[in-house]
Amino acid sequence: MAFGGGLITGLMIACRIISLVIILPLLTMTSPPGDIAFGITRLGFNYKTAYIITSAFNILPSFQEDARQLLDARKLRRGVMPRGKNVFARFGEYAKIALPIMIKMMRRASAAGLAMDARAFGAYRARTWRHETGMKAVDFTALTAALVYAAVAVTANYIIK
Repeated sequence: MAFGGGLITGLMIACRIISLVIILPLLTMTSPPGDIAFGITRLGFNYKTAYIITSAFNILPSFQEDARQLLDARKLRRGVMPRGKNVFARFGEYAKIALPIMIKMMRRASAAGLAMDARAFGAYRARTWRHETGMKAVDFTALTAALVYAAVAVTANYIIK
């Protein structure tokens, strides 16, 4: 029984990792943010929620680019960042750039908030769209695969409990 429980636990953890590492980046790389926001609103969420979700997807690449730039600047000032067996030294370098990244992200969020206020974001209840999209055969296939995947993950989660 312990072997089966461990197998199910491993399957559940693998499903979670796959969804974080493969499915979400695949979604953000293959779909424009406007289409993602439109799809979220078609699911019944309001536009503000859709905007928050899509802006979070858009912030990640800029966050990675800022981290890369800060690490490169530290390399130029101090020499090459430690590589090899000393993992703790690398984590120490990442901890040192956390505060500058947070400050930069807060400035960027403040600028985005001012821009949204200037454009009267959320002032109107009815939202208009530049173009409407519909489901195609490929979309239904992807939806079916996602539902099967979700069913496996939920089933594995309930079997463990």
